[in-house]
Amino acid sequence: MNYVIIGSCIAAIGAIEGIRSIDRESQIIVIDGEKQGAYSRPLISYYLVGLKHKRDLFYRNDQFFIHNNVQVIKGKAEHIDQLNKCVILDNQESIHYDKLLLANGASPIAANIAGINEANTISFYTIDDAEKLAAMVSAGMRITIIGSGLIGLKAAEALNELKAVVTVIEKEGHLLPRILSQKASHLLTKKFTRAGIKIITAKQVLSVSSDNSVSLSSGEVLKTDLIITCLGTRPNIKLAQECGLKVNLGIITDLYLRTSDPNIFAAGDVIETNNMVNGKNEVMALLPHAHEEGYLAGCNMAGQAVEYQGNIFINAVNLFGSSICSAGSITNGQYTVLKHEHPDRLVELHLKDNQLQKYVTINFSEITGPLTTIIKNRLVFTDEQWLQLIDNPSIHHIPYSYWDEIRRLKPHDCIKCS
Repeated sequence: MNYVIIGSCIAAIGAIEGIRSIDRESQIIVIDGEKQGAYSRPLISYYLVGLKHKRDLFYRNDQFFIHNNVQVIKGKAEHIDQLNKCVILDNQESIHYDKLLLANGASPIAANIAGINEANTISFYTIDDAEKLAAMVSAGMRITIIGSGLIGLKAAEALNELKAVVTVIEKEGHLLPRILSQKASHLLTKKFTRAGIKIITAKQVLSVSSDNSVSLSSGEVLKTDLIITCLGTRPNIKLAQECGLKVNLGIITDLYLRTSDPNIFAAGDVIETNNMVNGKNEVMALLPHAHEEGYLAGCNMAGQAVEYQGNIFINAVNLFGSSICSAGSITNGQYTVLKHEHPDRLVELHLKDNQLQKYVTINFSEITGPLTTIIKNRLVFTDEQWLQLIDNPSIHHIPYSYWDEIRRLKPHDCIKCS
């Protein structure tokens, strides 16, 4: 059996572990298109500011690949020949497969802004981006970040540490609009402004001039030295599209993470995943999900039949000393919102028929694990139990029925990214 994995991300690592849990002998080939190895993108801001050495960014070291008898090819997959079951690389080399995994992730969304290509711009998504930015930035440099997602805000934090003069522009009404409520975002905005970062919300970037001037929908013009675009990512579906696999926003897979070709599987940021809260297929470009999907896909490539039921949106980040976590989704219908507020701490619970649909916490890390499990397992508590928890958000006030539930582990529930 020849296993081939396109991509060298955390989903690929999970797939290697899944395959090797069953098949210790067959060949595994990883095609590393980025040619940088299996590293953690969320850590590149720490690498930029010098808090992490490059070697600390990698999920697994070289010994992992040697121990698991994995051949890594530094090259880009250009085409999948399904008829002959081979992957064609950019140097025209042909790699045969019996089972193929697409774990080729996502790429930054290009900014559709007039003049952006003539200005001094960079994205912030890869090790290469971090190294280029490190070579460019200097104290007092004016840097404008377009977009206030997790990547943009971590970039802002790092650049502030490097003494740059940072401005963040968000077209929505508050920071992290897909994750935080306005109240939660207000607490975060205070942290950024105290650190000296300028926050502009509810204004769009209309155009950029060759001298790096940024024109906003309000009529304001910002003078800057460098523009960083952080507008989110899109799955890399081109390979799948060109060989006729079923795709939507991401690659479509079944319960076993197989694509429309039974010999080709997919996992990680490149696929659509069942949202367990609303039942919709959505792109969930999230690190722990990618590892789990990769592991289960690897098991199934090796002959198992392990179902993947989907997952929920989970985001966790530390910004200027504040630990922020959000999980779940808001669907249609009436909600009860319970809040616990302190000057620098917050819990928000969004309930529907006494079932938790989404939560947001700031500096209440000890309850995020249980709350995530409550959403995923669709646990229902009484009004009194929810009120007790929101009155005193702590591990001691998680209802007893939660603890009964976590004792009933299903197969593969213990698979988590280390």
